[in-house]
Amino acid sequence: MRILQVIDTLGPGGAEDVFVELAAACQRAGHETVAVVPGPGWITDALRRRSVPTETVASLGSFSLGYLRGLVRVVRQHRIDVIHAHLFGAGIYSALAGLIARVPVVITFHGLVDVPDHEKFLAVKTMAARRAQGLVAVSEQLKTYLVPRLAVPADRIEVIANGIDTARFLNAAPVDLHAKHGIPVGARIIGSVGNIRSAKAYDVGVRALRALRDAGTDAHWLIAGQPDVSREIMTALELEVRRLELEPYIHFLGFVDEPERFLASLDAFLLCSRSEGHPLALCQAMTAARPVVATRCGVEAFLTDGREGWLVPVGDSDAIAGALRSALADGAAARGRAARDRAVAEFDSRAVVERHLRLYARLTKLPLSAPAAPN
Repeated sequence: MRILQVIDTLGPGGAEDVFVELAAACQRAGHETVAVVPGPGWITDALRRRSVPTETVASLGSFSLGYLRGLVRVVRQHRIDVIHAHLFGAGIYSALAGLIARVPVVITFHGLVDVPDHEKFLAVKTMAARRAQGLVAVSEQLKTYLVPRLAVPADRIEVIANGIDTARFLNAAPVDLHAKHGIPVGARIIGSVGNIRSAKAYDVGVRALRALRDAGTDAHWLIAGQPDVSREIMTALELEVRRLELEPYIHFLGFVDEPERFLASLDAFLLCSRSEGHPLALCQAMTAARPVVATRCGVEAFLTDGREGWLVPVGDSDAIAGALRSALADGAAARGRAARDRAVAEFDSRAVVERHLRLYARLTKLPLSAPAAPN
């Protein structure tokens, strides 16, 4: 098959990671794969490191005829058999391009924020998205959210969870985070991975750390993620950190190149989000056998409270602090091991890629396996 992977963001981020790894995996499976990106940046560099051919189609404004024409051009130039778009914006354009070029389209929705209630021209955009032959949600909760918003029957949306290269996170070598970030020996290190966005609710995590330290736990929190573009959320977060006198104990790291080594070095992993689809960082932390504390933000299908980690109510900083105390205590490693076993069994990328390829084959009516190279 000739597969076009489309996204209109530059990353880094969870959806972008999935996009890059899926494009590379389809190519490794022997299928001709091309990725459309909006310009130079992290995602373009990541694709090139994996030798995935890229085409640049810039997207400008709320509706860009030039972007649509560019997608159609790429589809025809590469004689594409199936288009797979990631996120709502790219999905709308891809659905229209597929209609024009008579090529089946798959749209993957990665989170609740993909189709916000305040989206401009939402009715028109969802009507365009419904033109896609394949609609994918990364979790059952997200599917439930999407059905009324897209106005489609439930059986029109297939659930395919995100996958990761579990081997990469199973036995990664840790780094000395104490020395690297000037943290006293003996202090416990909590970590989070995710860009500074409203949905991540890092402000709640800040209050949780204050409660945790007030209860006598010497803990530092390391946040691996890029600030929001406007820096409004980041600025408010920094003000809250100063107000609660936590500057020495909260470390904003920006983008981390080797998340597997970062996660391997943590005493506990925190996901304090208000909403999630299927966060890659959670799967990665589970695979690394970290004690995980997460809010009930949409991850309940992936993490069982009391078995693989601790689940607490969204927005409850005191509950987060209490769960972190337990996660940092002796004996917490048992839940980390259970999390690792579940992640390896359920979230390995090989099975996820196979499901995507089967979906493409069903829509195109082409063979699942790529043809063998001629002798």
